[in-house]
Amino acid sequence: MHTTLLLALALASAGLPVAAQITVVKPLDPVPPRRLEYHAPQLVSCPATQYPDSLKRRAIGGHVVLDLVVDTLGRVPRDRIVVRESPHPGLSQAAIAMAAGCRFAPARVGRKGVGKMVTMPVDFGVVRATPSPGGP
Repeated sequence: MHTTLLLALALASAGLPVAAQITVVKPLDPVPPRRLEYHAPQLVSCPATQYPDSLKRRAIGGHVVLDLVVDTLGRVPRDRIVVRESPHPGLSQAAIAMAAGCRFAPARVGRKGVGKMVTMPVDFGVVRATPSPGGP
């Protein structure tokens, strides 16, 4: 581009006629990429948690945290459930059984269902009997 300009200036200074045309090309406005909207999985239903009687009688409870994968149909395959935190193996098994029965509206990108990992807390609360007033 600079060479053409210098050559045109040299020819013009030598008294030779120079015909020049400058074309300005405007770049096309870039088309933004189509952005697909993401929708996180939504819990639709879950069975009741079955608190193991042996642990309930011994007042063993606590907080279980599961990492699970919700598949493209909104189901939770049992082999895609991982216990991240648990105070007792019996509580872990009860939480896994409950999570495997849960149903979700699957995660979506645009209109397509996609698998997505979800963290699910499950609490097993121990209800302690309080003494009645005036009692021992």
